[in-house]
Amino acid sequence: VCLFVVNNRYYIMNVGDSRVYRIRDTFEQMTKDQTYVQREIDMGRMTPEQAAKDPQRNVLLQCVGASNYIAPDFYEGDVTPGDCFLLCSDGFRHVIDPAEFYEYLNPYVITDEEKMRGSLEYFVELNKYRREDDNISAALIRTY
Repeated sequence: VCLFVVNNRYYIMNVGDSRVYRIRDTFEQMTKDQTYVQREIDMGRMTPEQAAKDPQRNVLLQCVGASNYIAPDFYEGDVTPGDCFLLCSDGFRHVIDPAEFYEYLNPYVITDEEKMRGSLEYFVELNKYRREDDNISAALIRTY
């Protein structure tokens, strides 16, 4: 996943199941996973609740380095000063509720670089405490 912000516009490119979230007054998922279960949800053959428990929930439809052909998804839109963007691997978000993310990552809390770093470090440790066994990667960006 990557994010480019220029001239009050964002441009996102995504492959696989890493995500970008925008944090304003809400915690909004900006990308859609390229996974088997997401495709099944989109086609109406599975509910999000079923997908969360499905044994194939981690099956990627494509990923960088393992697929012969990559077809990224692209997203773009307007940026408002103060928007925060969280880019993260699936392991960073598996065991944390969106409300928990919003509590520590909303623009009213992360007012400087030190608070941004501290919040990300808190979530890395929380993931470890909750025994997340996937990779834990994240970056946080705030616009001004």
